[in-house]
Amino acid sequence: MRFKSVIAALCMMVCCSVSVEAQYSQHNPEEKVNTSIVYVMDSALNEFNYRQYYAEKTDTLKLNKYNYLSTDVPTFTPVEYKKRLKEIPSVIPLAYNSKVQAFIDVYGVRLRKLSSKMLGLQKVYFPIIEEIFEKEGLPDELKYVAAIESALNPRAQSPAKAVGLWQFIRGTGDMYKLRMDSYIDERYDPVKSTYAAANYLKDLHKIYGDWLLAIAAYNCGPGRVNYAIRRSGGNKNFWDIYKYLPSETASYVPAFIGCMYVMKYPSEHNLYPIRADFTYFQDTIQVSGMKVSLDEMASISGTDKEFLRNLNPELKIGMIPYSSKPYVLRVPTGMAEYFRNNGFAMLRKYENKDLEPTAKDILRSPIVEASSDKKTIYHKVAAGESFKSIAEKYKITEQDIRNWNYVRSKWPYTGQSLKLIVNEIPQPDPIAKADNTQTQSGINSKITANSVKNSDLQKILYYKVQSGDTLWTIANKHRIDSIDKILAENNLKRNSVLQVGQLIKIIK
Repeated sequence: MRFKSVIAALCMMVCCSVSVEAQYSQHNPEEKVNTSIVYVMDSALNEFNYRQYYAEKTDTLKLNKYNYLSTDVPTFTPVEYKKRLKEIPSVIPLAYNSKVQAFIDVYGVRLRKLSSKMLGLQKVYFPIIEEIFEKEGLPDELKYVAAIESALNPRAQSPAKAVGLWQFIRGTGDMYKLRMDSYIDERYDPVKSTYAAANYLKDLHKIYGDWLLAIAAYNCGPGRVNYAIRRSGGNKNFWDIYKYLPSETASYVPAFIGCMYVMKYPSEHNLYPIRADFTYFQDTIQVSGMKVSLDEMASISGTDKEFLRNLNPELKIGMIPYSSKPYVLRVPTGMAEYFRNNGFAMLRKYENKDLEPTAKDILRSPIVEASSDKKTIYHKVAAGESFKSIAEKYKITEQDIRNWNYVRSKWPYTGQSLKLIVNEIPQPDPIAKADNTQTQSGINSKITANSVKNSDLQKILYYKVQSGDTLWTIANKHRIDSIDKILAENNLKRNSVLQVGQLIKIIK
């Protein structure tokens, strides 16, 4: 059963945020609960597709101890929620209030498919986190920070360029000495990024001596937390400084508690795991003196390519870079046995060969790599481009782009370098070129191109999608009576997911 995109659901939520806040404030009518974090949560930004280990129905039958119907979405009284939170063993205080209730409902009611996926993925990634946190002396329950950051998706990427299980930006990755280059980004490595997260959380706890404040600072940085403490008159209790924090951070700790509660009591909420078909703890082999793709190694050894990529998400383009030092590759047991029995003779053709562009080459775009009937170029993704628009531009297929670049995400990210094999290099469109210049100069954050007139004297605008935008809100902003016009002009479907920074063509 494939996981439907969370983003589509979140876009619909934006339109009813007022009624949502009213609903979640029922426990304290005078208090307005901010659930805006739901719309920008990193954990909801990336769909992580994987094959199930076995059918969801099997899990449901085994774990449905309350005999719920498949359509049942249980809710309970505040007294019951408070009692269950109190029974969770935790050195971190788990308060119950309307803010926490809001996120119990988010994970237990509104994002049930996401919660089911996390329940399956926790079997893969929580053992790694638990082992490292125990070694580093951290509370076990901090593992739920990864759940709200990435939904336990090691390939998660946010619009702010935070990536991996722990959603590190580049600066934090540098601070904790994670390797980041054209081939390897250790922010995606579940083991190495978890060590970095453990050290970061320990450093934050040293500052405040309080885990809730450390969790808040993990989201917004110590500077913003320090500011909130000063505004509150020096209070160092999260709930005392709550109203002085940025709205996303103020919602971050309640989201942490709400997510932990739902993952601790899934059966009570008629939630069951959608299990992954792989386990992260496999075998390892050491590869050195050659530059070789994961797909080639999988093909030679008869290993599932997707499985191998799942085990090594830090290899950005699915390629082991050349190095005289051994690279430790995580592999299925059968693949390890194959190479131990047969050696690396089948891979010798890759010794000292440059199969991919260097970091210096990637900076140039497009790059012509070969001259023949087919040309290999490297296209640098511009703001608003999709795999579909790139495929149409170069007269190739979206699936080809994904295969050539070992990517499975729905959208490319701005600045990404994509390998393309084309018949010819298209000439740049003069209007598109002007639009791109305008966007990069930052003259206008919403209208990214000068208005131009076509032969019918219609006004053409290019709108840059902002956080929280939907096709409906964009149509309203531009006084367009139907989203069908926008859909037609941009070759979109009604269930299309909008990407922050995407350019939408508007004709008025």
